[in-house]
Amino acid sequence: MAPIVRLGTALPASSSLQYSTRADLRMGTDGPREAAAIDLDTLKARFRLHAARCDRGFSASGTTIEQLRELAADLEAAGANQWIDEAPTASPLLLGRWDLDFCDASDVLSLSLLPLPLGGRVGPIYQSVAAAEAPGKFTVQNGVTFRPPGALSALMDVNGLTSLYEVEARCAVLDNSRVSLAFVGARTRFSALPALGAALPGSVADQIITGIEGIIGQRVYLETTYLDDDMRIARGPQRELYVLSKEPQR
Repeated sequence: MAPIVRLGTALPASSSLQYSTRADLRMGTDGPREAAAIDLDTLKARFRLHAARCDRGFSASGTTIEQLRELAADLEAAGANQWIDEAPTASPLLLGRWDLDFCDASDVLSLSLLPLPLGGRVGPIYQSVAAAEAPGKFTVQNGVTFRPPGALSALMDVNGLTSLYEVEARCAVLDNSRVSLAFVGARTRFSALPALGAALPGSVADQIITGIEGIIGQRVYLETTYLDDDMRIARGPQRELYVLSKEPQR
């Protein structure tokens, strides 16, 4: 059975993530505005470096996960004043393809336990967010790719063996930072073959979502706690952490 994705090189045990507090980063001759910019850029660079070292969380120790959570909390605090005039759920920055840098959600991390054929690997995990026709609505594609093992690629052309599994969700704005989630379809394919599976038509999906929301209220949601042009931090109902990046528009 294909996994349901709901959208995240281990450090040595003796290693720890060393980073300064926001106050420490701002010490120096830079003015407040320049110091704040250095603060965010430094925090983001450090987070991405350490997240990459533990393969997005898949090979992270408990200590490393806690340290990355702290770095994410620092980013959230540093960007706390950025949405005074505009809600994240109303920002065009939310739209586009976001690739997972790190997460601590068990349903995502369990992908590494799948018995992939020939020792295959979990490839990019992403979330593509698009505005729906109705105001305050979004269509979201949560995707994960599975790649052949590296040794196989050295022996033959494996481009057609990369597989993609994608789950479609319809989202509605709940407030300035949260959107509801209702999963309405899935598809899977190899890169060289057409996709198999489909999502429910929009009108049908919207009716189902309305019914689901009447039952579960606002208990299933994703909250954006940090957002800029190339990084997004989101939290689930149990405070699950998802940190994603995208290529900024030039």
